[in-house]
Amino acid sequence: MLIVFFPILAVAFLVKAAIWPLNAWLVPAYAATSAPVAALFALMTKVGIYAILRLWSLFFPAAIAAPTHFGASALLVGGLATIAFGTVGLLASIRISRIAGFSIIVSSGTLLTAFALRSALVTGAALYYVLSATLAVSAIFLIAELARRGDTAPRASSLDAEDAASEDT
Repeated sequence: MLIVFFPILAVAFLVKAAIWPLNAWLVPAYAATSAPVAALFALMTKVGIYAILRLWSLFFPAAIAAPTHFGASALLVGGLATIAFGTVGLLASIRISRIAGFSIIVSSGTLLTAFALRSALVTGAALYYVLSATLAVSAIFLIAELARRGDTAPRASSLDAEDAASEDT
């Protein structure tokens, strides 16, 4: 029963994690939405990867220490294919929001590949990578929205002029 149940759950979470053949939805969806929502979605993509890691360790605890374990080779190949697909899309993109979307795909592929190796050191490093990569891509979505609208930060000289004008009144 477990051998039938786990692949169904894994496919559902791999769709959310944007593994290669299942990630055609991610870039158009994230590029079309507003920047704050896309930044939140970037965080939620990593939830699928984390769920796979937790389910794998929950359902197959003996397989963690074993050199060959259930689904590791498929996850490794899928992660490497995801990295390759995301990199090609990243290089072919012109819009910043699409570049950020493909960056999520590359990041997901990197994490899936790292978790498929099932080394404690690699998994620990990947967990640190999750935080920095997710925050960086979320920031790219927010910056892309500012660039699209043409918003800029106020300059110090304009702030001084406003302060001087307010003191005169």
